[in-house]
Amino acid sequence: DFTYMGITLILKNGDLYDFSFNLVRKILFFGFFYALLINGNAWMMAIVNSFRTIAANVPGGAASITPGTILENAFTVYMIAAQKMAITNPQTWMIGVAGFGIIVLGALMTAVQILVLIEMYLAVVIGQITLGFGGSEWTKDYAISFVKYIIAVGMKLMAIQLIAALAVNMFTGWANIPAA
Repeated sequence: DFTYMGITLILKNGDLYDFSFNLVRKILFFGFFYALLINGNAWMMAIVNSFRTIAANVPGGAASITPGTILENAFTVYMIAAQKMAITNPQTWMIGVAGFGIIVLGALMTAVQILVLIEMYLAVVIGQITLGFGGSEWTKDYAISFVKYIIAVGMKLMAIQLIAALAVNMFTGWANIPAA
């Protein structure tokens, strides 16, 4: 990059001001990506955790949502629904069907949340390689795209955590509905 900068300055008849400006710009550019390379894991986890903190601070109980709590609440709702069923009353059989649907929905939501958590951890660890591309003017877009991807994963995790909190609150509300 320094050689390329020198050649372009010579071809443009650049003066000392142009040389100084480009040199400072290159040093800042390299310094930023060097710091990003050294502190990349911590900074990327901080970005993702900031989105998780936003979701945790939303009223409605999103702070305590984990994949286990989603499935646990789904089974709790199913057990409450099963207690309200009567084998002699066909109208209450729908309660059991709805309870089974809640278990399936809870299992799917748990699977999605686990997959996104795995995606996050893999992206942060493996993505450290792409940060090495940030040192060159020609390959810096790879490193910038990685940072954008980490932000997208953080937003996805935040959205899933908010949807899971809504679902857990709905599951709990459905469990408190009296039998007909």
